[in-house]
Amino acid sequence: MEVIKMLMFKVLQMFSVYDDIEEVERFGRGFINRTYYVKGKTKNYILQVLDCTNFENPDATISNITSIVDHLIKYYPNSHRFYDLYTKEGERYIKLQNTIWHGFSIPKNLRLFKKVINDQMMTEIGKAIGLFHKSLMNFSFNNLKTVNSSYHRYDKLES
Repeated sequence: MEVIKMLMFKVLQMFSVYDDIEEVERFGRGFINRTYYVKGKTKNYILQVLDCTNFENPDATISNITSIVDHLIKYYPNSHRFYDLYTKEGERYIKLQNTIWHGFSIPKNLRLFKKVINDQMMTEIGKAIGLFHKSLMNFSFNNLKTVNSSYHRYDKLES
């Protein structure tokens, strides 16, 4: 955990937001990634780190996410939040010591929840997922790369 914290400080510097940061807290429980809520003086952020040891091809993960985000930016520029944290070199992702980092800003007044607390929230989550799926109707999935060849292979499950 300490290594991740050390890397996080470096990543926040590389995204040029380190000097704005007031507080960082772990947010949720990810299986594949770890998410942090980063509270800043001028902006708040969601920062995620992916452990590359979970992927056979971590570069394919970056490529796939980039393809989808680029599609959403092109066809639905006002409908989605996008990864708007960039390094000085213009990169959306930072690779450090077997980790991949990416993030995006969020409105200062946005309320974040760690669990579903009522039916209305579940309805809104469903609408958001539906909008995301609808936004991908004209996306060509043929360009996506295999990240883990056996991750969703049911024939690999033991009886």
